[in-house]
Amino acid sequence: MWMLVCVVITVCYGEARSSLPSPSEANVRLFLTKKGIDYANQRLMSNIVSEVEGLRIPSVSITKSIWWNRIDLSLYNSKVNKVNLGSSSLSFGYGHMKLSLHLSSAEIVGKYNYRGGIIGWGRGTYRVKLTRVSLTKYLSLGANAKGKPYIKNRGCNTWIGDIDPIFRGESSFILNLFVQLVKTSVQQDVQKMICKSITDGINERGRKLPQMYQDKFPVTKVASAEIHFPILESPSIQRGFVDFVIEGGVYSSLYTLTSATSGQGINHLSYYPNPYKMLSIVLSDRMFNSLAELYYKAGVVRIDEIQINDVNPSLKVNIDLVRPPFTNTNASGSFFTLYLNGTVKDNSSNYEVGLLVTGDFRIQEEDRVLSGKVSNLRFNLTDCAENAPKDLRDIIVPSLFSSRDDLAEIVSNSFMNDMAPLPLIPTVKIVNKRVLYEQGYTVFECDLVEKK
Repeated sequence: MWMLVCVVITVCYGEARSSLPSPSEANVRLFLTKKGIDYANQRLMSNIVSEVEGLRIPSVSITKSIWWNRIDLSLYNSKVNKVNLGSSSLSFGYGHMKLSLHLSSAEIVGKYNYRGGIIGWGRGTYRVKLTRVSLTKYLSLGANAKGKPYIKNRGCNTWIGDIDPIFRGESSFILNLFVQLVKTSVQQDVQKMICKSITDGINERGRKLPQMYQDKFPVTKVASAEIHFPILESPSIQRGFVDFVIEGGVYSSLYTLTSATSGQGINHLSYYPNPYKMLSIVLSDRMFNSLAELYYKAGVVRIDEIQINDVNPSLKVNIDLVRPPFTNTNASGSFFTLYLNGTVKDNSSNYEVGLLVTGDFRIQEEDRVLSGKVSNLRFNLTDCAENAPKDLRDIIVPSLFSSRDDLAEIVSNSFMNDMAPLPLIPTVKIVNKRVLYEQGYTVFECDLVEKK
């Protein structure tokens, strides 16, 4: 759960980042809303309880002189036995996150013994009830030169409103003389230990965060190609959400991709995240078009021959792509375009044709992986051999239209399955998804749950 909490923490940069692209080249934006922050806060409270309950308190030695006697009291085998939650909140300041936690009560149990000269000695058990415990912890999340996040601990303060020690055992009435000393000693030690325990827990998990955040993924179906998701700039903290800018760049050592630098990224995005969802993920067309260009140049996109049985049993069409497919998104939806050259075979004659194919394009998500789906293909004849009979020209588009579902399935399955991952940590799952479209972008609005 700490990894989910890390998403809501401000990023500050401790290393030079000249090796990363400019934020203007980013293709992904992630918005964490107040609903997401509140969810993280709820989950965080249960983690705080597990961190504090069972916490071992170091042995305490207290000395007091009474009636010219020196009395030595030792408190040992002490631990936090029970914690009752009050309330908590996560808030943001410049460069940090502030966690405010209130415990209605907590209980410490342990053993004691004392030696008191002429008074004698004794031993027993003790219980200390703490009330009105408040914790304020400051954190920040750094990003290294590779754009991978790390946790940075900052200040921590604990305040205990009241302490009520109770001793049970031999000559426990004598220990009433020590109540104020016990209060002071226990209060100081517990305040330090609570902060130390939580800080150590965050440090331990924080060491794993750079390894858990995968900033590079191999591109399926193409060797020597990757998609990169480093964090490119400090997030913008707005009222109601936090905005993260992530690269989403496609790289290949074998192919030059012109789509990677054409079209708009996310820097001109005008989108306000849905406050009723925890997370909004904005994906630019440029990322999908870069992937489509890569698949095209690597020879992954193959359509081959289509036989038209419904309209003309003797008619076959061999199809070749002449340029990379691409998507274009606006407020009405996302649309897919193919430029094709075809060879129409009609009995013993062949005729060359040019085709423009458009269709509806939608992004699907499953287990943090994106796939594409094409449907409702539409055909336009852009060129046709001069010697092609007129009746053949008239039948080409209707013939292809009759097989549009088969062609859409071929296009979808040839390269759109498992196109790209989402830059989310593997411990969370996307639920309650809603997809909408803006000019140049597809937006996933969703909630998050921890994987069981």
